[in-house]
Parts: sequence; C-alpha cells; structure tokens
Amino acid sequence: MPVLLWRDMFLIGTTLNLIFLALAVTAAASGLPDWAALLIFLLPLPYNLFIWSSVWRKGGVMSALECCVSRSIASLWLGASLVI
Repeated sequence: MPVLLWRDMFLIGTTLNLIFLALAVTAAASGLPDWAALLIFLLPLPYNLFIWSSVWRKGGVMSALECCVSRSIASLWLGASLVI
C-alpha cells in the first residue's frame, strides 16, 4: 500500500498532472481553442481514477484507521488533481 499511495499516486501521478497542466497552459497561450486545452488537461484523468480506485479497493484489507487515512488522502489528491 505505501508503494501504491506514495510512489504511484503522489510521485508519478502528481508529476504526470503537472506535465499535462503545463502542456494545457502552453496550448491555451499559443492560441489553440479552449476545448483543446481542456482536453489536454483532462488526459491523465483515467490514470488518476484508476489509481484512486486501486487505493480505495486496497483499503479493504487494512485496519480501519489505515483504511480511512489512505482513502481520505487518495480522495483529497484526486480532488486536488481535478482542481489544479
């Protein structure tokens, strides 16, 4: 679980989201239509949802406190990745 949460979600997921955010801002600044920039921004969404659901399902085999903490962290991360 620590590998899934910290490496896959935070390290890889956050890096991926920041790369696509930079690409979307660059696309919007270069004159592409707004829908194209939005599409670029949302491209990592399937990965984000997959990682979030993996953490959510994996939480069922841990203690109640660890489960709540990991699910809360994953949900906050998913919300932040959609807002930022």
